[in-house]
Amino acid sequence: MLYNSTWVLTLLLDVRGGRMKSANTLPLSSKKRAIIKSHHSKRFELITRAKNFGVRSRRTPKGPETKLVEKFLLDLPLDAKQPHRITVFKEPKLQSGFPDLVAVFWHEPTTMRWDPIRTGISGDDVRLVHLLTNFGPLSEDRIEYFLHQRVQKYLDRLSDVGLVYKRRGMWRAFSLRETFAVRRIVAFEAKVSNWRNAIDQAALNKWFTPESYILIPQALRENNILEAARKASIGVWVVGDPRPRLDCPSDDTRQPISYASWLFNEWSWRCARVKDQTSKEARA
Repeated sequence: MLYNSTWVLTLLLDVRGGRMKSANTLPLSSKKRAIIKSHHSKRFELITRAKNFGVRSRRTPKGPETKLVEKFLLDLPLDAKQPHRITVFKEPKLQSGFPDLVAVFWHEPTTMRWDPIRTGISGDDVRLVHLLTNFGPLSEDRIEYFLHQRVQKYLDRLSDVGLVYKRRGMWRAFSLRETFAVRRIVAFEAKVSNWRNAIDQAALNKWFTPESYILIPQALRENNILEAARKASIGVWVVGDPRPRLDCPSDDTRQPISYASWLFNEWSWRCARVKDQTSKEARA
């Protein structure tokens, strides 16, 4: 099916009102003022809130779904081999809603080469990077045609942090091997009863990951759930099981598949960077 190129890029970038916002910068020296609520285990870092890094989360009252998620996290059946890390976000705010859990597997050595001033780029900046990654090289005029505004300051900022560069009048994104650390993203939607609603919500999460699961308790009867999830290309994970009852059908888990993938890329690195430096200061 052919799509109008303007429509495709507008959907890709999601520039509300056709304009990009200025970056909300946060120098690393401000880490003590940053709001980061997290739980650390040997296998993963749980982020429940990191507002100053752009991670907004929903505060939900204690309920059966919350208890189901907490039980799942007590023995999270996910593991990453060194030098990879796992950062788990609890109900992060995205364009599609608030997924209950998002587990991000990322390659730490890739981030070691990143400039610290990269912590200051915004969500709108990463939309532009994702555009160039998928449709570049593009001229500045062509970028402005789709964004409906001047973009020089955004391009200059992204160039300064090593995400894009200009050659022969055309803007290009640097190789993903250098700029993108995420290797997998796994999303979970938890339900104790209304599993059809969970499948609908999990389907929405596929815009940023092919690995989208519903999380259910042992008590639910599975036959109908498995069939409905299979039709929706959604996986099923029962709390307490080491492996999913139904795997996600996609064999291609490569990232990034949307600008939200880039958001998790930036959030995971920023939160880990602050946590690691805070730990070093505490030991000093």
